[in-house]
Amino acid sequence: MKAFVFSSSASARGAADPPNLAARAGEAGLRIFEVDEPPTQRAKVEALRAAGVERSHATFAPTDFNQQSWLESLVEHGFDPEVPAFIRGALRAARRGIRPWDADRGTGRCKPLTLTAVQGDPPMTVLDVLLPRAANNDYRGGRVPLYLFYVLVAVATFRSFVHFLADDSGVNSIASIVIFSGTPDPNNVVYMFSSLWGSQQVIMLMVYAAVLARYRNLIPLMWALMVVEVLFRLGVGMMHPLTPEYYLRTPPGKIGNLPMLALSLAMLVLAVRNTKIKQGTG
Repeated sequence: MKAFVFSSSASARGAADPPNLAARAGEAGLRIFEVDEPPTQRAKVEALRAAGVERSHATFAPTDFNQQSWLESLVEHGFDPEVPAFIRGALRAARRGIRPWDADRGTGRCKPLTLTAVQGDPPMTVLDVLLPRAANNDYRGGRVPLYLFYVLVAVATFRSFVHFLADDSGVNSIASIVIFSGTPDPNNVVYMFSSLWGSQQVIMLMVYAAVLARYRNLIPLMWALMVVEVLFRLGVGMMHPLTPEYYLRTPPGKIGNLPMLALSLAMLVLAVRNTKIKQGTG
């Protein structure tokens, strides 16, 4: 083993442990690398500097995981992927189906693997992309699915709060469904159920916000759920069809369902494909 790679919380322990790790690394001729997002890594380096901790034994590799893979960043900072390396910390989760090391079932001890050996592991599947072993911001699906997801969230925000808060829940003003007559007023029932639907959409907005803030590697899953939602909309329209006399004009949803299905499918395929390519298994 010629290199030791840290990420996330493991680096805080390893890079700042000169009495143990640094001394042993020097004796063994090891190179130590630390990978993290640039703002987080700057804070770590500043904390080490302020504490007077020796850090010359570590090479810091700031990496924007939304734009670059951790391995590309390591190579740029002098890491040789052809030599054996021990990888510790959140990189294990970031690599999903790839194992940085194997555990001996008898002793529980870890056996270091070379990166070339690790890359020979089973390829990442679509399910691995949609349901990663750990949710984090290591998004590799490409810029187009990411930016269009922002647009989707903006449109969904307007739609959700109109359905949830508007007096008619958008049933008449946006969906252009006619106002019914009768006693008691049947429109109140329609508005109540539409508002309940709006409340569910607001809950999904919270999920979208959490994904964008902390768990961007779930964006492919969000596009997959959008595909499912549009299919359900089309299915409900077939089970409970509303003929033209129910509308003042063609509602936006009826016009947009098929284009939204096509867009969501395209973004899902693109995000999955990009993730597998960047993982080296596409």
